[in-house]
Amino acid sequence: MATADKARLEQYVQQQKQYDAQEQAYLEQAQQPQYQQPQPVEEEYSEPSDKAREWANKNTWFGKDQVATSVAFAVHKQVENEGFDTESDAYYSEIDKRVRQELPQRFNVEADKKPVQTVASATRNTSTGRKQNRIELTPSEQQLAKKLGVSFKDYAIQKARLQKS
Repeated sequence: MATADKARLEQYVQQQKQYDAQEQAYLEQAQQPQYQQPQPVEEEYSEPSDKAREWANKNTWFGKDQVATSVAFAVHKQVENEGFDTESDAYYSEIDKRVRQELPQRFNVEADKKPVQTVASATRNTSTGRKQNRIELTPSEQQLAKKLGVSFKDYAIQKARLQKS
């Protein structure tokens, strides 16, 4: 019986040592900070190329007009994703073209000498001598009507209603 008690005592001592080691490891882990400091993200910045500087100098609005500058950056991403070489003349021509398409009112795109579309108004004149109402759509209004899928006539009717209100 003494040998059985001695074996149990040795087994208990072994278990106690394992338990103490596990408890020590747990306490050491609990003392370590629970989170790591986030590493500061460094944004990659490269100096603009000579062509980019030349384009920016030519477009005096760039960097001054926040909306147009943001549009230019967005267009840049699109054009770059489409595979344009960012150092080619075609790239800068495409940027110019698309920025002007997106912001026609800022670049007087209407002054392209495009003909103005005249449509009959909702109240068409007859030979009764009533006043003639004509609605003219500017090129940008024509573009908008096309994008919306609305006929020029329907667009003109809505424009006339807005003008009356």
